[in-house]
Amino acid sequence: MAPFAKSAIIVLVSMAFCGVSMGVVHQVGDLAGWTIVTPIDYQKWAASKTFRVGDVLVFRYRNLFHNVLRVTHHNFNSCNTSFPNTVYSSGSDYIKLRRPGHFFFICGLPGHCRSGQKVHIEVLSPSGGVDHRRKPLSVSPNNSKVAPPPFIIMELPAAPTRAPTSSATTLMFNYVGVGDDSGWHPMFNYRKWAASKRFFVGDTIRFEYNAIFHNVLEVTKRNYRACNAAARPIGKYYSGNDTFVLTRPGHRYFLCSFPNHCRNGQRVEIYVHKVSRPRQTPPTPIPTPAAPGSISLPPLPSAMSPAGAPTGARARSSSSLLEPSYIHIIGLSFLALAFFV
Repeated sequence: MAPFAKSAIIVLVSMAFCGVSMGVVHQVGDLAGWTIVTPIDYQKWAASKTFRVGDVLVFRYRNLFHNVLRVTHHNFNSCNTSFPNTVYSSGSDYIKLRRPGHFFFICGLPGHCRSGQKVHIEVLSPSGGVDHRRKPLSVSPNNSKVAPPPFIIMELPAAPTRAPTSSATTLMFNYVGVGDDSGWHPMFNYRKWAASKRFFVGDTIRFEYNAIFHNVLEVTKRNYRACNAAARPIGKYYSGNDTFVLTRPGHRYFLCSFPNHCRNGQRVEIYVHKVSRPRQTPPTPIPTPAAPGSISLPPLPSAMSPAGAPTGARARSSSSLLEPSYIHIIGLSFLALAFFV
């Protein structure tokens, strides 16, 4: 065992002298990941880190809405996605930094890079020194004033439900993403999904998808059942993030017109219920606090104060019932004075 222990010590000492160390794993964007939903300044994030040779970058994202392109410095500044050096699209990409220098990563989906989904990584040598032979690079900021593209294929968070306000007549409207986290694509049971929901007038539904491969057509019941996308639709949408406000009760029918998508399940029937407005309950009266030093009397018995009695003759008759008590009190007072005198 002694020779083995000496060998291990020699190897460890050699690794220390040679600068060999375990690399650090950096998740790009930390907990937020690689996205444009959360406003993240990836340049500021990168400036707060130190990257060395041997470290690992991790890009985590929803590959339905994002990817990772390693590009040149020029294409990074201009957000040019045409000629990337490397393309990653797994949704969980591990990229090992094997040499010092500058590395540039962007998202290749339309509009994402100009919306800030780009990061510049400067990798130092394992010893930690800066390579002064390299000239500092001018990197365009994320908020460059370049006209955005006509549409953006973007990822949206789970839609929140509006909370009711204090008014009793205020209605709650839901904001529902079709398919929930699965989005809009074939091979999904949208009939079962719709049956698990209740839609009301005023609610909003959202179709979220990759506009390169899908679209949304609102059609008639007949064309919905036949998966007929050739007939003239009620409406056609292809932004990748289409929202519909349900303004009337009844059935609405949607499908994708790409070949065989409808027959593979990419269609949904939405039944909209009428809104039943809640009754407005009167506010509970707040009792007025009594003045300091005053005595609060209990309410009169029902026999003396009948419910709904008017303030006319009955009120006077009720007060007359109290008059003899005062007379008795005065008489007893005189008798007590006469006794003690």
